[in-house]
Amino acid sequence: MLGESEHGFRILKNTISTKSKKGLNDIDEWLMRRFSVAFVKSSPRDIKTKILYFRIIFNDDNQADPKLLMGVISDLKSKKHKDISELMSAFEYHDELFTKPPGEKIWSKRYEHKIKEPGGKFRVEYEVNVKFTEIDLFDIESGKELAEKVIKPAFDMYKECDS
Repeated sequence: MLGESEHGFRILKNTISTKSKKGLNDIDEWLMRRFSVAFVKSSPRDIKTKILYFRIIFNDDNQADPKLLMGVISDLKSKKHKDISELMSAFEYHDELFTKPPGEKIWSKRYEHKIKEPGGKFRVEYEVNVKFTEIDLFDIESGKELAEKVIKPAFDMYKECDS
């Protein structure tokens, strides 16, 4: 459906996260926990482009059921990262970007990822505007529901961010 859209989206490479703070000895952490895919209209090397972002969370300590986060990432600024695929990896590793405020259905924020340098100073590695919503994966039972509950609302959110 995205390939058939009038927007002419290009898919970016998938990012898989099995991040663990426990190390390689915990075999449960080897399983795929998160999967993300992004769509852009321009070149994947243009970090100033707007990104339609989908993040599926299969397994997380803080939730009982699988979730789908969908939304738009825009106004990217980074001196370190030169293309969106690099930024996707950074987004997934520093997943505070996706933190949902309690009780919010749709949330927007400006996010800055800061790194502490020697000497105690902080520098901004990247900064972005994000707007996301979240749905339970178990709420999607057909292709029709996928179109109605995921694809259409994602397009609407993407278009809304143009305004």
